[in-house]
Amino acid sequence: SVQNVLQKNTLQQKDHLELVLEKEYEFLNRGISGNTLEDLEKRWEADVIDMKPDVLSVLVGTNDIHFYLQSDKKKPFDFAAWEKRYRSLLDRSLQANPNLKIVLGAPFVANTGNMRKSADFAERDSLVRRCAEITERIAKDYKAVYLPFNKMFDEILKTIPTSKDTYWIWDGIHPTPAGHKRMADLWIECVKL
Repeated sequence: SVQNVLQKNTLQQKDHLELVLEKEYEFLNRGISGNTLEDLEKRWEADVIDMKPDVLSVLVGTNDIHFYLQSDKKKPFDFAAWEKRYRSLLDRSLQANPNLKIVLGAPFVANTGNMRKSADFAERDSLVRRCAEITERIAKDYKAVYLPFNKMFDEILKTIPTSKDTYWIWDGIHPTPAGHKRMADLWIECVKL
């Protein structure tokens, strides 16, 4: 039997669910809202290594920037340390399973919903985009599948007008069901299981 542990609306559309059921994949979502890369590191052994996945899909970075912006910002965000930590987690995963297929999603943010009221949106956007660039570089270095969620949402928000700016991403960070469907479509299109 297929056990689906899916968070929110990702892959809940009927066509995606049929694909999952047809192939009898097991999805184990260990994503926790609000987590940073450091949080992932603390539970990596139990949530990744011990689970022995065939495919590892990671989306991280937006919360790292969010919590940095809420700090005193005495020092600039340490992108080098963030990248080193990310690579270390992937190295540990590949050590445990050299045949592991890795999928890395670009972090994203949009000037929608409550984010429009944010005085630091330009800074937030710039920092998140830098994390996305690092993620893309890591994906290339690890021969991983790269999912440019940031570019996907940029394009959608520019080319598909809606009556509400919150149709795709309700608060500037979290996708709506429609946004999750687009993310799932991109995942399926790029990952090709």
